[in-house]
Amino acid sequence: HKETEMHIETISCGQGAPSMVLLWLAGTRKIPATLSITADTGWERDMLWNTGRRSTAKEYFNEVTQPFAAEMGIEAVFVRAQDGSGNDLPDIDVAHTLHGYDDIPLFGSEGGRLQQSCTSKWKVAAIRQEARRRGATTMRSAIGLHMAETRRMKVSDVKWHTHYYPLITDFPMYRTTIQETLDRLGVPWLTNTQCDGCPHKDRQRWLNTSDATIQNLVSVEDVFIRDGFYLTSSRKPLAEYINDIRF
Repeated sequence: HKETEMHIETISCGQGAPSMVLLWLAGTRKIPATLSITADTGWERDMLWNTGRRSTAKEYFNEVTQPFAAEMGIEAVFVRAQDGSGNDLPDIDVAHTLHGYDDIPLFGSEGGRLQQSCTSKWKVAAIRQEARRRGATTMRSAIGLHMAETRRMKVSDVKWHTHYYPLITDFPMYRTTIQETLDRLGVPWLTNTQCDGCPHKDRQRWLNTSDATIQNLVSVEDVFIRDGFYLTSSRKPLAEYINDIRF
């Protein structure tokens, strides 16, 4: 018997300001998504809001994302990727304590860089697993890249799950307009949504990281440094890098 086909339209909600605007676009029926999926990495414990507050990604989801999605008539879920046995993956930083750090794109002291697989294992997998649990045979995910991020647009690596970028292709916006839209709607937004120790953080995102998180990462990075790897492209110990950019 031919499998019954089921297509779902989703938002891949990283909880940054662009993702929150996608919820608004879906709620006003400008894009067709009916389900918002936020992937939980477990290493997003130091999220800075535009209001100055700090919280975990889960707290922001419970207090802002889910209520706003409900107001917009969109279902929102917060999910963790699972392994082949159906067990939740550990937090990213815990996983690397247990199994090494090959998934994190660390900078090597000799000029190279490790390949990144954390996004596919913790984020993409979580979204696809949730879709499959719901019976989806195909899905399309709206992704919150904006006009200054066109270089990051990618074609999906599988046929059944496709991507599109409404804030580039359909409703072109830059970050300033996105943030102004959320301010008008009264929705607080996160200044960055990367994992606490993500090597992709730029200078401003590192400056937005709390002292407590920096101190924790310094101890984590000590293990990396022994093998010649660093969290920033400066290829200096994190404490030294932070001191350089602050002063």
